[in-house]
Amino acid sequence: YKEVFLLGQNVNSYGNDLSQSVTFSKLLELLNDINGIERIRFTTSHPKDFSFDLIEIIKNCNKVCNHIHLPIQSASNKILKIMNRKYDIIYYKNIIKEIRNNIDNIAITTDVMVGFPGETEDDFLDTLRAFKEIEFDEAYTFIYSNRENAIASLLPDQVPLELKKERLWKLIDLQKEISAKINKKLDSCENTPEFSLDHLPIKRGSKISAWIQIMRGCNNYCSYCVVPYTRGPEQSRGVSEILSEVNNLVKNKYKEVFLLGQNVNSYGNDLSQSVTFSKLLELLNDINGIERIRFTTSHPKDFSFDLIEIIKNCNKVCNHIHLPIQSASNKILKIMNRKYDIIYYKNIIKEIRNNIDNIAITTDVMVGFPGETEDDFLDTLRAFKEIEFDEAYTFIYSNRENAIASLLPDQVPLELKKERLWTLIDLQKEISAKINKKLEGKTFEVLVDKKSKKHIENQFSGRTETNKTVVFTNKQDLLGKIVKVKIIKSSAWTLYGELIE
Repeated sequence: YKEVFLLGQNVNSYGNDLSQSVTFSKLLELLNDINGIERIRFTTSHPKDFSFDLIEIIKNCNKVCNHIHLPIQSASNKILKIMNRKYDIIYYKNIIKEIRNNIDNIAITTDVMVGFPGETEDDFLDTLRAFKEIEFDEAYTFIYSNRENAIASLLPDQVPLELKKERLWKLIDLQKEISAKINKKLDSCENTPEFSLDHLPIKRGSKISAWIQIMRGCNNYCSYCVVPYTRGPEQSRGVSEILSEVNNLVKNKYKEVFLLGQNVNSYGNDLSQSVTFSKLLELLNDINGIERIRFTTSHPKDFSFDLIEIIKNCNKVCNHIHLPIQSASNKILKIMNRKYDIIYYKNIIKEIRNNIDNIAITTDVMVGFPGETEDDFLDTLRAFKEIEFDEAYTFIYSNRENAIASLLPDQVPLELKKERLWTLIDLQKEISAKINKKLEGKTFEVLVDKKSKKHIENQFSGRTETNKTVVFTNKQDLLGKIVKVKIIKSSAWTLYGELIE
């Protein structure tokens, strides 16, 4: 590994509870002396505990990155006091001033919350003014929502949801202008500081397969979802940044990458360069060392038929598409604001299967959405029988605070939701078992990614190109290798096989 990312709710108070005399700054100094590590990042710094010797550490320790994430939350002293943040806006601005006066080319990012109980228009204007003055490199903007047992949920003067949304978009638009202005200044710089879309790294669970976020946010506004309000509009990472990350993974011996986005099909729509998700896959397919490329999630309304050609012709892009259906009732799809009907969805499935041999199609489905009648649910059952997904991730609809669907009438009783869920699970289990039964006797290439968690000696598991789990035994450690396995037995969720030497 070349980079470490230190995590804490408040890294500035690190060591306060230890008997030995150590501070966060001292820890950074010690880490900076370790050979082999090239970059050190950290988050989150609470302004009330910000240590000014941290400025000296960033300035003088060559491996500690020129980036500080310093949540402001609000620029209204009244709101900061109610939040119990224990600093005021003057103190916060003084920290920013000290940082910028002492460290060249420092990037400062922040978190901010709109719609906190009691937030008036004047309070919100204080925040807008502070953003214009400070000019953060990036801001992670959130709508306040009540959390059970949090003191703030008991406060009076709760801000209406529509007003929260309005303020959120004003702040996002302002920050977009500021970030664009800052990034424009970097166009002619020789030493452009690295600027990442997310200030938290993706946790890598193994040295075999890596998850890569290619975009964040969402523009779709499904009525059951709060992602567009909490994470903002779609923002695609630059192509060069993604390619660079994958090349680094290759150097670290990763075999597989998994591209993540709320809707990967719309990747690149917000970038100035002309690039599509299909083009990105094509570029990644040309990288030597990566053996498999996976992705999720594809939104049916934006499904691009040239993606079918890419999967068909790019040997590293896996034969697996995850295409959420959510419901097969046109009435429910409309209330969900999914922007497609079931005929359109089925036509996509038909095109995929007509053009790609041995493709696996999985889906997400929700039961018990407000207004779902028995006929609506039967539409979904009929569609499942007709389409025959390889696997389905089934969910009971539950209200999310601030999601439009939580305000809808005709909420479905919990017991009926559970009944429908198990009916659908039982149907899908039959379908998956039937599909997997047909694979018995066939041989597949399997990327071995796990040893048995049940402590069964010499047992390994891995996945086929179609993302099916295969379990087999072998005396040699095969982790990270692609091997051939003949399927001798199957269940609804798992294939069992023997290694072909």
